[in-house]
Amino acid sequence: MLGYVYYTNQSNRIKTTSEDELNSIAISKVQEIVAWRTERLGDGELINKNQMFSRLVQEFLNNPSNNELRQEIITYLEGIRSTYSYTSFYLFDAHGNVLLKDMAHLEPLDEDDVPAVEQAVENNQILLSDLHLLPETSDIRMDLSARSWTNLRTLLRSSCCASILIFSSIP
Repeated sequence: MLGYVYYTNQSNRIKTTSEDELNSIAISKVQEIVAWRTERLGDGELINKNQMFSRLVQEFLNNPSNNELRQEIITYLEGIRSTYSYTSFYLFDAHGNVLLKDMAHLEPLDEDDVPAVEQAVENNQILLSDLHLLPETSDIRMDLSARSWTNLRTLLRSSCCASILIFSSIP
């Protein structure tokens, strides 16, 4: 009888210890995901509030043949892509037409990208897409759609109105 009581107590203690460890891991992972999501939304705010970038894009929209402006915008977006670990970027006009894209890290757009851009414009929001697979590679991606200050739409892939940026990231 004493052996059974000892076994039951030890079994319960091990079970409780294991549950506590798993709960700690789960809480830690949730905190990591929340922090990662907050960082991505912060990246969108960086674009949304950057008046200098918005003016640069507006100048480019007024003079799309200006290669110097084009290169300045690409350099800025490449910096965001590399600094914040996105995989590619796209810049759209108000009508959903691609103005610029990351030719060095080109990833195809999928059918959800343009509606996400439109939603970001309509609601003046920074949006993170659902996780999705790239059909060609089966890589998992999440997109950040941010409306720029002058209504430019940008898609950052990991990866609004006059332009939107989408960045993709690997979660």
